Amino acid sequence: MEVRRLDYLRYQADGWVALARGEFEQAVSAFRAWHDAPTYCTVCGLRELALTFDRMGVLDSALVYNEQAVTTRCWDRLQREWGWLPNVYRRLGELYEQRGDTEHAIHWYNEFVELWKDADAELLPQVEDVRGRIARLTGESGR
Repeated sequence: MEVRRLDYLRYQADGWVALARGEFEQAVSAFRAWHDAPTYCTVCGLRELALTFDRMGVLDSALVYNEQAVTTRCWDRLQREWGWLPNVYRRLGELYEQRGDTEHAIHWYNEFVELWKDADAELLPQVEDVRGRIARLTGESGR
């Protein structure tokens, strides 16, 4: 099989189109191919796999791929941090909260707050919402 240098761009585009159409299995296949393509990127496709599984309601897989996306070493941290990292941190907190795993929920919510503590004014309501979740969880856990 011949691998062309820019095939990963086709996989990325195919995945987003399939996801937009609600063709989740095709999206998963395309995003996996994107992630597995020989490129410089170690996280490409992971966040998109998480998003796809989240939309499918397969929350355990969404959690796994979100965690892989934020814990995998990546040369392009700037793109990740301003692009999608805050949303992943918050979603990880929500997913762990839904599972009743207070410790992990608080951890990921704190990561979100730390990243956005100096956010623009229009984003601060989201930060305050997450701080409220942390306070509620901390109170529930008896800390």
